[in-house]
Amino acid sequence: MRQIKPSLFVGIFILLAYLFLFKGVFFQNKILFPSNFLAQFYSPWKSEVFRGWEQGIPHKPTGTDQLRFFYPSRTFTSNELKNGSIPLWNPYIFAGNPHIANFQSSVFFPTTLLFLLFPQITVWNAYIILQPILAILGMILYLRSFKLKDTSVLLGSVCFGLSGFMTVWIYENSVVAQTALLISFLLWAFEKFLVTRSLRSTLLQIIFLTLIFYAGFFQLAFSIYIFFALYMIVRFFQTGALSFRSIIYMAVVFFTALCLAG
Repeated sequence: MRQIKPSLFVGIFILLAYLFLFKGVFFQNKILFPSNFLAQFYSPWKSEVFRGWEQGIPHKPTGTDQLRFFYPSRTFTSNELKNGSIPLWNPYIFAGNPHIANFQSSVFFPTTLLFLLFPQITVWNAYIILQPILAILGMILYLRSFKLKDTSVLLGSVCFGLSGFMTVWIYENSVVAQTALLISFLLWAFEKFLVTRSLRSTLLQIIFLTLIFYAGFFQLAFSIYIFFALYMIVRFFQTGALSFRSIIYMAVVFFTALCLAG
């Protein structure tokens, strides 16, 4: 009898965990958007008493940023771009507010294209659901660089992609999650460079560093930049390649990415 690989069980676990996490979308046709907060936060609805809800409208304090900023921001960005206008200024926030210059608007991040091609309410689910999937795929690429067993790779990937950090932030502040998931792709590109020393792997590092800025959460992007610089130094040292030339290489990669982000 042929033995079933442990990695198959891990794969099934990932699938079941994913179905459970997004069961409302897959089985109940729900949208991953806390629209009930519209009634819970704002007058006069928040002061109303309903049958069965005599203590007020129930809620969990998760997802408020999606309601108050990110979903409306996506709407404004999409409408402006579809009308042929560059969304430099958002007149709907107080007396007006910079839009592209607002880091969290993430106008230049590739997912913006999805919102231009399809209805926003349809794309929103895919936008949220794709983030843990991409995080898992990126971590698989990274961990495979170390020639680990398939089971170890899958377990490590699911621990990252379906971690508490990722599953909370995709609901509360989606740009945090899309910034965080890029770190695994960035590390993979650098590990690839250590082996191949190719221009392609260098360009991939520059692209991912730029996308981390475009993703829309400066605090985390800044932390990732510092972490990646330290990671490069440690890995160059471990592989016996730490030299003045490698430091110049690091400077070129970071400087090019920052110029593209600017």
